[in-house]
Amino acid sequence: MERNASDITLFAKLGFLVYVDGYMAKIAGMKPSKNQQDEDVWDFVLDPSDELIKRYNLTVNAQGNMLYRAQLPYEMVIQLNADPAWTRWFYLKTFDSKSTPEVRKLEGFGLKEEIQRLNKKLREEKMKVEVAEEKLHLMEIDMPKYLKRNFAPMIDQLTPILEKMNKKDDN
Repeated sequence: MERNASDITLFAKLGFLVYVDGYMAKIAGMKPSKNQQDEDVWDFVLDPSDELIKRYNLTVNAQGNMLYRAQLPYEMVIQLNADPAWTRWFYLKTFDSKSTPEVRKLEGFGLKEEIQRLNKKLREEKMKVEVAEEKLHLMEIDMPKYLKRNFAPMIDQLTPILEKMNKKDDN
């Protein structure tokens, strides 16, 4: 029986996440999020394929099903196809977050890891700047409070030493 494209009706379906080694999982849910290190990630709820279950020896979760959550770095996940009838996402690492020699052939992979590292460094530097600006602001508006907060603990530790030195000088 011959099928024509005009005779086929497409419906929205759950998408798939394809790992770099070709194993797949059905996407039951996904949303952009932040991990505990405040890094941008995709928060996935995934239903693993039989091949993925077998390859990585996956077991049933506490709820009695195979669904699992994965937070994958934003820079390492690429949308291959946005068509709701054939949504596909590609993760540049394996299920256990390892790289493969084949993926290094993809142009820009090393740059994506570098971007991820630099974004982390940028967040750290921004936090340092915020702390420095807060200290400067406190110095500008209330110098006695700043001195008390920053030098009082040091003076408290030095006082007994200075008193002992002073007693020795008196003897």
